[in-house]
Amino acid sequence: MTNRLNVKIEWRGGIPYVRIGDTVKPVARNLLAEGDSNTKTRKNDTITYTTKSLSLAPHKQSGIGNLCAFASKGCSDACLFGTGKGFLESVRLARIRKTGLWYLERKWFLDRLQFEIQRAYDRASEECKKLAVRLNVFSDVAWECHGIIDAFPEVAYYDYSKDPRRAGQLRPNYWVTFSRSENNELDCLDVLRKNGNVATVYDDGYTTGARNLHGNGPLRMPKRWRGFKTVNGDETDLRFTDPSRHAIMLKLKARTLNDRKDAIASGFATKGVAM
Repeated sequence: MTNRLNVKIEWRGGIPYVRIGDTVKPVARNLLAEGDSNTKTRKNDTITYTTKSLSLAPHKQSGIGNLCAFASKGCSDACLFGTGKGFLESVRLARIRKTGLWYLERKWFLDRLQFEIQRAYDRASEECKKLAVRLNVFSDVAWECHGIIDAFPEVAYYDYSKDPRRAGQLRPNYWVTFSRSENNELDCLDVLRKNGNVATVYDDGYTTGARNLHGNGPLRMPKRWRGFKTVNGDETDLRFTDPSRHAIMLKLKARTLNDRKDAIASGFATKGVAM
C-alpha cells in the first residue's frame, strides 16, 4: 500500500489526529453526515426516513490506496468528489483524513462507525422514522464484508457500485445499484436481466448552459433504456425503493463545461433519446 500524501495517525488524549504532510488535525467530529448535508441524499429525509451518509475520498485521491477498484477513466474524471461542498479544500481534506483512518486505524474506524449508526438509529426511532444509511457516497467499499450491515438489520443500507458481483440484494437490508460507465455496458445488461438495477448518468440535451452545470431543472429522460424501463434517480437517492430490472437515470452533473463535454465524449454519460 503506497502513501503518496504521507498520511499518518497520531494519538493525542485518546483522539486520533491525522497528519497530512506537515498539517495535523483531528478527524471530523462525526464520520457520518446528516442526509441534508449532501446534495445526493438531501431529498431522502421524509416523514418515513432519515438518512446518514459516509463520504470518503474516492479512487486514489487519499494518496493511500484505491477505494474504487472498478472505476473507469471516465468515472474517475467525472467524479463529483470536487463538486458541491467538495469544491472547498477543507472539505476534501476532511474526507481524506477519514480515509486515512479507514486504512491505518481500521478497528477504531469500524467501532466508531457502529457507535454512530446505533446513535442515529435510536434518534430516528424516537422520531418514529426509519434510518437509511449510504456508506459509499464517493467510494466503492464492500461493506457487507465488514460486519456493519449485519450488525444493524433494522437499518436500510444502500449504495452504488461498479463491481458487478455486488449488484442487487446483498442482504435483506442492503441493496446495491450497479453503476454504468463507458466500459461496462455488457455487465449492465447482465445485471438488469438478473433482476438488478443499473444507474446511468444521462445527458438529456437540455442542460448545456453554464447555469445548468450541476443538473438544475427537471430531467427529461426516455421511458426505456436498452429495452428496460427507467426511473428518475434524481427524485430521491433511496435506491432500495426502486422497482427491480430498471435503469436509474441520473442527470449529468459537472464541475465545468469542459468536464461536461469530456463526460459525454468518453461515453461515461449516455446521451440522446429513448433506446
